[in-house]
Amino acid sequence: PTEGTDVKVYTIGPQYAHAEARKSPAVDGKVQRDRHGKEIRYPVMLTAEEKQIARKVSLAFKQCVCGFDLLRTGGRSYVCDVNGWSFVKNSNKYFDDCARFMREVILQKLAPDRLILRPLVGDASPSPVDVASASSEIQNFASDLDLDPEKPHVARLPPSP
Repeated sequence: PTEGTDVKVYTIGPQYAHAEARKSPAVDGKVQRDRHGKEIRYPVMLTAEEKQIARKVSLAFKQCVCGFDLLRTGGRSYVCDVNGWSFVKNSNKYFDDCARFMREVILQKLAPDRLILRPLVGDASPSPVDVASASSEIQNFASDLDLDPEKPHVARLPPSP
């Protein structure tokens, strides 16, 4: 039993996580919605273990931006679903942080001389931010991009295995 709460975690690379909770529809079959029809969610603080889980999910799935569901039960947390390119639905701070991270990844690949690292502030950020580690992780994400030399602003997806 999860005590009726689902936790949604959204990462921006391995150094940042944003978490929200909702009442689980498994409780009564109903999704709580506001007057505009949007699902009602509440901010959640992640535990140290959950922050490490967020980091590992981002790295394992090689996803800069992804979301996943955590189920909390018996004092432990379990990942039950991972979604690539999943975004927080309504948070200007999250959108700003995500845009900044994506800018850094793109600049690292296309114009590294113009890259100025600014630490993201989020639940999974180490304190203080390890800039060398963050830079290395940005380089790893950037090196995975396969850029079309004819159209430097377009990234091609790698072929399916």
